[in-house]
Amino acid sequence: MKLSALSASVLAVATLAALGGCGGSQSGNPNLAPQTAPAGKSAGRHVPAGNLLYVSDPGTSQVQVFNYPAGALYQTLTGFTQPAGECVDSTSHVYVTDTAANTIVEYAHGNSTPIATLADPGQLPVACAVKNSPQYTVAVANLASTSGPPGSISVYLNHATSPNFVYSNSTVFQTVNYLGYYQGNLYVDGLNPSSTFQFGKMNNSGTITAIAITGPGGSPALPGGVQHPPWPTTYIAVGDAAGSTIYHIKTNGVSILNTPNSPTVLTGTCNTILQFFLVKIAPQQHEVINPESCAGMVGVHKYPAGGPSGYNYTTSLVGPVGVVVSP
Repeated sequence: MKLSALSASVLAVATLAALGGCGGSQSGNPNLAPQTAPAGKSAGRHVPAGNLLYVSDPGTSQVQVFNYPAGALYQTLTGFTQPAGECVDSTSHVYVTDTAANTIVEYAHGNSTPIATLADPGQLPVACAVKNSPQYTVAVANLASTSGPPGSISVYLNHATSPNFVYSNSTVFQTVNYLGYYQGNLYVDGLNPSSTFQFGKMNNSGTITAIAITGPGGSPALPGGVQHPPWPTTYIAVGDAAGSTIYHIKTNGVSILNTPNSPTVLTGTCNTILQFFLVKIAPQQHEVINPESCAGMVGVHKYPAGGPSGYNYTTSLVGPVGVVVSP
C-alpha cells in the first residue's frame, strides 16, 4: 500500500479513513511582529545564524530549511517521496520520515547531504521521536504497514539503520500517528480499532497500553502531534488534527492524571493541528510552531496562550505537515 499521491491534508486525516475508518530547549524571538518570511534562494546555502527550522512538505516532496526566527530560506532538501514528521536529537541532528519511501533520513545541522538513512521495511513511517539516554533510541510511528493496519512503532538503538524491534498492539492501535518521549516512556496517539482517537504509552520493553484521557478539558477527536514541552512541566501536549486545539494532558510520567480545562487554542488556523513544535525562548516565554497544511504555511504562536500567529513562514511551501527546530 503506497501513499505517494497523498496531499498534506490526506496524509494527516484522510489516510486514516482509507486505512480503517482516516527535545531540548531552543532560543527564539519573543517579540515577533506579524509578517511574512522573506523570499529565499531555493537550494541556497548561507552560514547559519543560529537555529534552523525544518519544514516537511509532501506537497512539494521537499524539506524547506529556514533561519529561525529570522525567516530567510536557508536551503531546500530534496530527494524525498513523501516527507512527513520530523524529530531532533541533543546533537541537533534532524530525522525526517519519508512515508512512501519507507525510510527515515538523518541530517546533521545545516547539512544538505544525509549522514544516514534508516530503513523501515514494509512500514509507512509518519513521525519520530528521539531519546538520548540511557541508550540512544529513535522511535518511529508507522501509520500502518504497506499491506494495511495495524500501525506499529519501529525502534532503532545506538544509531542502527534498520529497526532492532517493531512493536504493535492491534487491540489498542489501528493506526499509530504521533509519539513523544517523557521520563523514558513513549507516549503515542492514533486510532483504535473503532477508528476513534486513542492515546497510549509504550514502556522500555515494548509493551503498548491504552490510556484513557479524563478530566474537564476533553480530548482530541483525531490524533495530532505529541510532545513534552522542553521546560519543566507535568503535562504532555497533544494536538487535535480535527481542530485548532492543543490539549495539556497531565501525567506523573507513569500514569495520566487528567486533562485540565485550559487547552491552547490557535486562531487563524484551518483546523488541523499536526506535528507542532514547542520552543522555549525564556523561562516564561514559549512558542508553538504549527504547520498549516491546508493554508500552505507555518505559523508561530504564543504558548500556552495560543491565539493568532505572530509570524508566518510561507516561502515555497504547499502543504507542510512536520516541523522541528535544530539549534
